[in-house]
Amino acid sequence: MTKQNYGRMLSVALILLMISLVIVFSALAIESSRSAEPQLEIFATNLSFSESIYLKYAVSVGNIGDQDDVKLLVWDSPSDNYVYGTQDAVLSSVGTNTVNGIDCLIFDFKQLAAKQITDYVYARAYYSTPDGDYYSDVKKYSILTYVYNKLGYTGTASSNEDLKALLSGLLEYGASAQNYFDYKTDALATDKHVKVTLKNGTFEDGFNTEIAKVGSKLTVFAPESTNNGAFTYWIDESGKIISYDKSFELSVGLSNMQISAVYASYQGGQIDGAGASLDTDSFANTEHVIDEANMIDVSADELSAMLSSGSLEKRVYRVSNGAELSIPKSFSGNNAVIIAPAGVSINNCNGISIKDVIIVGDVSIKNSENISISSTEIRGSSTALKISESCLNVTVDNCRLISDSIALYNRSVNTSLINSYVKSDIAVDSRADGLTVYNCQLLSQTLGISSSGEDTAINNNDIHSSTPSTGIKIHAGSLNTLVS
Repeated sequence: MTKQNYGRMLSVALILLMISLVIVFSALAIESSRSAEPQLEIFATNLSFSESIYLKYAVSVGNIGDQDDVKLLVWDSPSDNYVYGTQDAVLSSVGTNTVNGIDCLIFDFKQLAAKQITDYVYARAYYSTPDGDYYSDVKKYSILTYVYNKLGYTGTASSNEDLKALLSGLLEYGASAQNYFDYKTDALATDKHVKVTLKNGTFEDGFNTEIAKVGSKLTVFAPESTNNGAFTYWIDESGKIISYDKSFELSVGLSNMQISAVYASYQGGQIDGAGASLDTDSFANTEHVIDEANMIDVSADELSAMLSSGSLEKRVYRVSNGAELSIPKSFSGNNAVIIAPAGVSINNCNGISIKDVIIVGDVSIKNSENISISSTEIRGSSTALKISESCLNVTVDNCRLISDSIALYNRSVNTSLINSYVKSDIAVDSRADGLTVYNCQLLSQTLGISSSGEDTAINNNDIHSSTPSTGIKIHAGSLNTLVS
């Protein structure tokens, strides 16, 4: 079959189909100062199939006498300046319609082929007068955006099962056209895509949302500074730092994702009351009383077995045989108290989660990855928390850490200390990189970062030091250390 005949066959098939959608959004950008200024709003869009796939735009207008002079400007690729004269197409209204009770001008953009199902189109309404030019905001849209919204992948799924079946078939049809015409086959319509949203940043086209193929790379950009201060880093939805570069290549994950550029006014030296705000009733902000009258003595092996089986009760357990307690797997402590004079160890583990427990004793984490400690109090005898020997991705959230010190060293990478009460000195040494301390109350003598600790971010904390002159020590040679 020739490409011409194939195209004709698809066109005939498409004539049989009609889809309508309504997406409401506001857009108003005016370049004049008259009291009764013309107002333009791309109020809704329709997606239709005829001899070609095309987009319908519904534009509401206000304070405009001759509405025939309202045009729709369309760009088939991003522009540095979305103004009249740079567009790829100028559309005149094909009529009027009432959309959700609003009288609108209707514009048809018919320059899309089936193979362009994943392509974005950029459009804005335009009206020119002797007093100035008037524009709506620019609307970025694609057929794939609509399909994914209606199928529930990036929005609320349609309740029309026939429509969803049709749209699933449309993805297959679009992908077939892409393959047949060898057009953007590295990202077919049938490949899994997710919605990526940026806060305080943009993609290469200047917009902050993108429907992108899983596993693809997107270049993101953040301004050097905003009214909130200078750029510091990018974080994901969990608050984890993912890049210290204003522009970097983001790997698209398996599900819809949002990342944010963080800005802060920062400086070196002592900071007192920098802005941490722990919830009043949070675990980290609550003093806990240990009732030793409800205490039982157990061996380290017995308690380890109880942790494995999840059979801890709300009482005090004391390891009485002088052995170190090993944490074998994830557990929720049911607000129990563990007294471990010889300490607690997490060694050679991956994916362990610890929560709702009070530990009296030093906790050591070695050679482990993806460790989460939350709603936990650690009362150490000397070092409440020691993270060392190539640990990766340790998160401490909503915790109370009370001891002489917390230590990160020997190539421990990406430790996050967030939303916590810390009455300990913090020492970062020996290639312990990627420490994040965020929204914590820090009561310490020193916060020391050695010359080999890199990519440390200390932001939005309330730091109180009993020795103000040494409240924060940022040693010479530390790279990318931000204090705010």
